[in-house]
Amino acid sequence: AVVLGISLLDTKSGPKIDGKCRVLDRRGRPVENLYGAGNCVRSSSQKSYWSAGCTISHAMTFGYVAGRECARHKTPPKYLRGRL
Repeated sequence: AVVLGISLLDTKSGPKIDGKCRVLDRRGRPVENLYGAGNCVRSSSQKSYWSAGCTISHAMTFGYVAGRECARHKTPPKYLRGRL
């Protein structure tokens, strides 16, 4: 799901992600089965604000990448096994 709202804000902090949208721990290692995109993760624009619409484009693009990566799992994560 994507929540859309009118604003001119861009977050600059939050969990760091890699190129596959996997959330990284403090040592830079991916956290198993945890993905992030949009304003809930650190911005790829770092200290700049590119333009209006930048945040929605990040949410849509990186959300797609995260969804694609999640779909590659053959088995559900450990915390979901037996619950589906």
